[in-house]
Amino acid sequence: MLENIVEGDDVDMFDFPVPVHHEADGGRYIGTACGVITRDPDSGRVNMGTYRVQAIGANKATSYISNGKQGLIQRDKYLAAGKPCPMAIVIGIDPVSFLAARYTLPDSVCEFDWAGALSGKPLDVLEGELTGLPFPAGSEIVMEGEVSPDETTEEGPFGEWHGYYAGGARPEPVITIKRIYHRSDPILTCAASQKPPHSHLFERCFLRSAGLWDSLIMPRCRT
Repeated sequence: MLENIVEGDDVDMFDFPVPVHHEADGGRYIGTACGVITRDPDSGRVNMGTYRVQAIGANKATSYISNGKQGLIQRDKYLAAGKPCPMAIVIGIDPVSFLAARYTLPDSVCEFDWAGALSGKPLDVLEGELTGLPFPAGSEIVMEGEVSPDETTEEGPFGEWHGYYAGGARPEPVITIKRIYHRSDPILTCAASQKPPHSHLFERCFLRSAGLWDSLIMPRCRT
């Protein structure tokens, strides 16, 4: 992933084949099968979640994060204080890390720790020089930048995993991409959302079922 480092005026997300996924999408989405990484400014807890990322210019992007997600909570703490939010966007990550990014974990559990536990060994990570954020060392593409506290742009609509264009278009904060790390001939992974049933919807069924099972057995109820 450190084979190529692009920064400053040379940053251009459209050097990659960023697709329009559906005919009525609001633009080209570089992040669909990705991990968006932030750090809580109060606790220092790192979060990695799969949130859609729309490329709106060579070094400008925006992202939609639904209410209640830790990525949104952490991001908005910075923005409410009038500060930019450091952010890393990782694409082409290993399957266990992608599973962790998509799974709804308790707020106290870091996705990197969960991925390591599931793998049976610590997850290899690198620390971004610009953001100080960790990211999976085997990623195909990593973008480091920051979310603006005072600049917004229109995000969406986007054809989502439940089979329709969710939420329409809305103003979302602008992300400035300051550095890109990538392998030579990187693989830009995408989640091709469509009308159910489809593969990553089935995966969510397994994850939710496991989470419900944990909720049932954790209280250690006895009949």
